[in-house]
Amino acid sequence: MRFLLILLITMSPLLALPNSKEAKEWQELAKKICGKTSDCMKKSAEKLPPDQKKMVLSMIPPIESCVSNKNGNPDPSEPSQSFSKEDLEAMKKCVKDMNALTCEQLMEEENQPKSCERFNQ
Repeated sequence: MRFLLILLITMSPLLALPNSKEAKEWQELAKKICGKTSDCMKKSAEKLPPDQKKMVLSMIPPIESCVSNKNGNPDPSEPSQSFSKEDLEAMKKCVKDMNALTCEQLMEEENQPKSCERFNQ
């Protein structure tokens, strides 16, 4: 679960790309990752005692917040926040790999998709 929480938190600053088409695609991919991560964390929290469940649920940001926190509006004038087409392709692979796993699998450290590691730093 630690991986998913870190991924959820770190997705938001990674949302700026050189052009609007790529930025929109990046945001859609980020929304998919944030959504899957959020859903899996909520499902995992259901199995916890009430006090722990409340704590975990309070740590899960809304999907909109995950996707549009801090640098959520891509700004092409900020080259330090830009991502390459390679980054976009890596994000697509991460989404594909995450979708291939069940929530139970995603919650296990050893099952974390290698393709998502670059977005979890």
